Amino acid sequence: MAKRNNEEDYNLVVLADRREQTPWTFSSSKYVIDIRDTTLDTGDYSLEGYEDLVRIERKASTSEIAGNITEKRFKDWLERLSTYKYKFLICEFDFEDIVNFPNNSGIPKYLMNKIKISPAFIMAAMSKIQLKYGIQIIYAGNPRNAQIAAESIFKTVVQIEWQK
Repeated sequence: MAKRNNEEDYNLVVLADRREQTPWTFSSSKYVIDIRDTTLDTGDYSLEGYEDLVRIERKASTSEIAGNITEKRFKDWLERLSTYKYKFLICEFDFEDIVNFPNNSGIPKYLMNKIKISPAFIMAAMSKIQLKYGIQIIYAGNPRNAQIAAESIFKTVVQIEWQK
C-alpha cells in the first residue's frame, strides 16, 4: 500500500498484470518503490491499496488499438474499466500516428493492402472511449513518457484520496 510519511514522500507499489509481455519498470521513478506481478481482471496496472479505484490500460501501438476496437471482448473491457473512479488508457504513440495509420503502426508492408480500418474509424473509436465510457486517453508518444504519465497518475490519485 502507498504510505504517507510526509507530503513529499510517496512509497508507491504498482501492481502489473502478469500477462503484460514487456511491463513498465518505473526504473527512474522517485515514488515507485516496488512493482508486483498480479492478475488484474481489468487493465494492465493498478496501485496497491487503491485497486478498487484506479486502473491503467496500456497500448503500445496503433496496430494494437486497431486490432482491439472491433472485438466484442474490447467492448466488455471498456464496460468493466468504466466502473473505476480513475481510469486511463495510456498510448505509447502519438495522436499523429492514428492520423497516419497504418503508417508507423508496426504492421508489415505486405499486409498494408488488407487493412480495412481507417484513421477516421480509429479516431471515432477513441472519442467513444472518452465520451461514452469516461476513460481518459493519454498519447504519451513512447514507453518512457507513458511510464512517467502513469507514475504521475498514481501519485495524483494518492494525493486526492489522502485529502478525503
